[in-house]
Amino acid sequence: MGQDELPRGDRPRRWTKISWWYSLILPVALVLLLGSIAIDRLGSDPALTGVVTDAYTGEPVKGVQVAVGATAVETDGSGEFSFDSPPSGALSISRPDYESTQVALNPNEDEVTIQIRPTTLTGTVTNTRTNEPLAGASVIVSSPSRATAKTVTDEDGNYLLFDVPADATITVEHAGLSPVSQPVSQNLVLDFEVRPDILTGRIVDEAGQPISHARIEIGDVSTLSESDGSYRLAGVPDDGRVFVKKAGYEEISVEYPEDMVVDATLESFPVKAIYVSGLTAGNNEQWQEVLQTIEDTELNAVVLDIKDGQGIVRYNTGVPLASEIGAVDAAYDLEARLADLKERNIYAIARLVVFEDPVLAAQRPDLAIKDASWEASGPPGTVRRG
Repeated sequence: MGQDELPRGDRPRRWTKISWWYSLILPVALVLLLGSIAIDRLGSDPALTGVVTDAYTGEPVKGVQVAVGATAVETDGSGEFSFDSPPSGALSISRPDYESTQVALNPNEDEVTIQIRPTTLTGTVTNTRTNEPLAGASVIVSSPSRATAKTVTDEDGNYLLFDVPADATITVEHAGLSPVSQPVSQNLVLDFEVRPDILTGRIVDEAGQPISHARIEIGDVSTLSESDGSYRLAGVPDDGRVFVKKAGYEEISVEYPEDMVVDATLESFPVKAIYVSGLTAGNNEQWQEVLQTIEDTELNAVVLDIKDGQGIVRYNTGVPLASEIGAVDAAYDLEARLADLKERNIYAIARLVVFEDPVLAAQRPDLAIKDASWEASGPPGTVRRG
């Protein structure tokens, strides 16, 4: 063995110079394989994409479950979803507080836009008179397609309804208040203003004693006071003046009250009247003399004949029966005569004779009370008095 030769065991191997190249083959191949798979996936399009929006606002809806068969995905913050494999059949769409629906897919459809309708409704109920929230009001949901549902406002006048149909009408009711209704339409918030429609109070005289059968009226509604002077008038209009009247007392009127309570004290009215027949009322000269007499004396009322003891109606009445039997003989214009009295603050009293009506008895004997002489000789020409 020469001087420069190494022992066989210490001789360097040729493959050590290239072994590190071989050591890179496996990891590099693995990286290339994974990269190829990733690139392949990134480069492929989903089989179906879509977006879900709110049917009322048009805004995207997050968290909507879109399912087909056993496969389900959920929309992201942009309301978008996708399926990698082509779905077959209809998509089932659901989310809390929205109406569930199904969407049929057209063949080869790869993109779809879906709208879902919100089904919750909130709002506040307030009293128009006080502008305060109204607690304990019934909020009723009625719909031709669903059973009636109801909730009640909380102490702040707020309500919350779930699963409200698109064709629903919302009605708010509360004791002593006029009910109010509105269709849901496309509202997510529906506020209501309800107004009191019951007027209450008590009517007394100057001595504080209750007055019964006093008439309380506002607009077209009226009622009478009870024996203790109290009354309850329901269904009153939104505004107007309240009138309190009773025969023998001065009539009073007050503004519509905010608290819906009208207590009134009526002053007695000592009536000092003059009787005016229908024929006198129909004579302009004599009528003016009556008015002048009242002005010159302490008289304060007129008893005006509108139907006399002969059964004749002395003004143009709207009662059909009176015209049919020939009982109308209009001697004066009733509205004009009442206007004269009202202008002078003269109390008007109507004289209407009843149970003494020869005209009606003759024309409609079926309505008359008959005695033996009637049956023998027919209706009398005159009516016995006394």
